[in-house]
Amino acid sequence: MRTSVGKLSWPMIRQRFIFPALIVLVLDQLTKYWAATSPPIPLSTFLSLRLSFNPGAAFSSFTAYAALLTFVGIAAVIGIPFLLHSMRGSGFVPLGLIWGGAIGNLMDRLLFGAVRDFIAFSFWPSFNIADSAITIGVAMLLWQEWRTHG
Repeated sequence: MRTSVGKLSWPMIRQRFIFPALIVLVLDQLTKYWAATSPPIPLSTFLSLRLSFNPGAAFSSFTAYAALLTFVGIAAVIGIPFLLHSMRGSGFVPLGLIWGGAIGNLMDRLLFGAVRDFIAFSFWPSFNIADSAITIGVAMLLWQEWRTHG
């Protein structure tokens, strides 16, 4: 028996939500492992790959609230799949990117007490693959919303 959410079947949900999330999670964890086991690599005068730990949120904000950020991460990881019921099919990939990134950063918080960042621009705070996926997923959702209702 095939179960569906909205107009999409579970195979489509796996393809459009779970698969992007798994790709993000695997790439995130592999690159963080690589960064943790490699020396810093200067790529240019403004870009290097070097491991750092961020106990806070974006731009190292809220560092005093690491426990709260962990709770928010847990809530996001549990809650995002429930949003599938209210999303159109075009929102599944962005949610998958956000979910995969949230899982990757939550794993870091639970295992290391901070998120491992390694992409370091001289003019921007360090970040990682999970941060990038979350940002891209949110931008995609905003773009879709603007195109639909703008």
